[in-house]
Amino acid sequence: MHRQRFRTRAEARLKIATWIADFYNTTRRHSANDGLPPTTFERHMIGKRHASSALLRTTVASNRLHASRGLTLHLALQCPR
Repeated sequence: MHRQRFRTRAEARLKIATWIADFYNTTRRHSANDGLPPTTFERHMIGKRHASSALLRTTVASNRLHASRGLTLHLALQCPR
């Protein structure tokens, strides 16, 4: 990309968009992303988000189970462990 001349703006836009998609977002490491390329970082964050959602669903289901057995969630939250 450096010092490359383009015949038209359309050609420049296409080459730049291709460079961003093929190199900048998939290969080049970014310090703001813990040294990971943006696409790798995004996949990592999506995986973490799915894992935390699953944990939240499990916790909510567990709390409902305890409540149905006569235990109150309110008391459980007030009692130190």
